[in-house]
Amino acid sequence: MKIVIIEDEEFAARRLERMINEIDPSIEVIAKLESVVGSIEWFNNNEEPTLVFLDIHLEDNLSYAIFDRISIACPIVFTTATDELSTRAFKLKKIDYMLKPIVK
Repeated sequence: MKIVIIEDEEFAARRLERMINEIDPSIEVIAKLESVVGSIEWFNNNEEPTLVFLDIHLEDNLSYAIFDRISIACPIVFTTATDELSTRAFKLKKIDYMLKPIVK
């Protein structure tokens, strides 16, 4: 399984990657991205992963702006510190959301 983490807080991205590796060391985090612009560029130039963990609030915009520019077909788990924006994630027909801080 190949995963992309889109998270603008480095500590949160590393923590999520560490938790994923503890659950299943065979899972490969193929990219850690920090912004809407960087994410769009990455998806335009790389093969789609198996799963994406996507923070809703990124450094340059809400992550929903990504979907205005590209289509991502793989499942997405939104990560957010508040659940107020989570309903929009479900309207995008994505898999789920997790409230931060993410703990085991």
